[in-house]
Amino acid sequence: MASLTPDLPAVAERVERLERELRAERRRNRWLRATVALATVAAIPAGIWPNTTATAQTQGPKGIRANQFVLDDETGEARAVLIVGNGEAGLALNDKHGESRLMLGLSRCGPALSLYDETGRTIWAKS
Repeated sequence: MASLTPDLPAVAERVERLERELRAERRRNRWLRATVALATVAAIPAGIWPNTTATAQTQGPKGIRANQFVLDDETGEARAVLIVGNGEAGLALNDKHGESRLMLGLSRCGPALSLYDETGRTIWAKS
């Protein structure tokens, strides 16, 4: 039967070799984790990018559809109104007090353009 008494220098050499291998494996593991993390971070924008610029370009122009648009200024006063209805269309531009100063319209009778002064009087009209 073989002797089970360990050779102390051989055991020390073996432990030292195993420790070197363990350090090398830990270094490889850190590099692998860093590479995977970097690839993941790089893949996130790559997944988002096609859904923004490229997709929007291939879908073509988009529009907003409504019967009326009102543009307000910073005080909440309606400064421009675009309206369509009953076979007619009109655009009104208002001053800072909400008074119509220009009206452009298209009715069944044809196009019309009117300009108004501060008091609301017509200063020019063409139908």
